[in-house]
Amino acid sequence: MSIKSKTILFRNLLYLNEVIKFSQINAAAEKNGIKASNLSKIIKDLEDYLQKQLFIRTSNGLIPTTKALELSQMINQTETAFDEIIEKIAVNENKKSLQLYIPDNIELKNLQSFKENKIIFCSSSVDADVIVSYEKPQNYQNLIMVENCIGTEFKQKIWVSSKNSKQALNLSRFIICQMHL
Repeated sequence: MSIKSKTILFRNLLYLNEVIKFSQINAAAEKNGIKASNLSKIIKDLEDYLQKQLFIRTSNGLIPTTKALELSQMINQTETAFDEIIEKIAVNENKKSLQLYIPDNIELKNLQSFKENKIIFCSSSVDADVIVSYEKPQNYQNLIMVENCIGTEFKQKIWVSSKNSKQALNLSRFIICQMHL
């Protein structure tokens, strides 16, 4: 079976579970943002594919057959396993707080805005996702150097480095913007 066929079959089995949950095509379709007629066709196609009746149709709704309930149990296990895979491989950037290291000898304006953006200040550069320093850090792929002018003669180099993640890169850009305010 091709990946495309497996994907369609898995999707249809997930819809089967929704119909079992709601006992009605209309309610399951509405919850999942598809037309009831399309969902009804999906269930009919699934019954044809499996060569099994999956629901007993009554005036009060749909009653799942034993076969449908057996499939539902397997679908739930598969869906749980799939969710676990997604959890392990997906980086949920809304949950993770960034680790920011700024040495005591560097003062950044608007520190309050950093604290409002899920940023944790750490005491060591070892665990940091983003480092701000006067010296060029080692072992970081993404480096940005800014020259701050102090008076008319003196330029101060400040390095902002980050680990290679979208969230860390965005924080680096944010820090640079804060330095120019």
